[in-house]
Amino acid sequence: MEEIPGITIRPVRPNEGLALDEIFCSSIRGLTAPLYTEEMQEAWIGNSSPDRWTQRISEIDFWVAEVDGQVAGFVSVDQPNRVLDHLFVHPAFSGQGAGASLMLFALEFARSAGITQLELNGSLNAIPFYKAFGWIEVAELSKCRGIVSLPCTLMTRVL
Repeated sequence: MEEIPGITIRPVRPNEGLALDEIFCSSIRGLTAPLYTEEMQEAWIGNSSPDRWTQRISEIDFWVAEVDGQVAGFVSVDQPNRVLDHLFVHPAFSGQGAGASLMLFALEFARSAGITQLELNGSLNAIPFYKAFGWIEVAELSKCRGIVSLPCTLMTRVL
């Protein structure tokens, strides 16, 4: 795996639910417009909380990208379901290689775990990023959050 200088990938710590919640909410609010309206963004965030992230950390594999000691983003792989479940970068670190580092790490992790194909539900703003890493669009989807419909794209990647 090619490393990007200044970015460290490490397993998430059990007490980092607050950091993940901050990155998740900030990323959605700061990086998804104009493809998602404010109403869509808030529906997507829903009832996100540090406690919910702490619970999720205990269920699937998570890693964070650190830049100068700060958590800049995170990725998770749901091995049993062969899904890249989350990949979010704080807007302050967008375009600096944290997302690329997380993607490369997750793909290598999945490969080493014997997974031959992954899927994800990509937000519209992230599709070009995923395509740059060899992900292929399979179908347009709509996720419902209450009465709000969020368009996304099912994508796959052969490892």
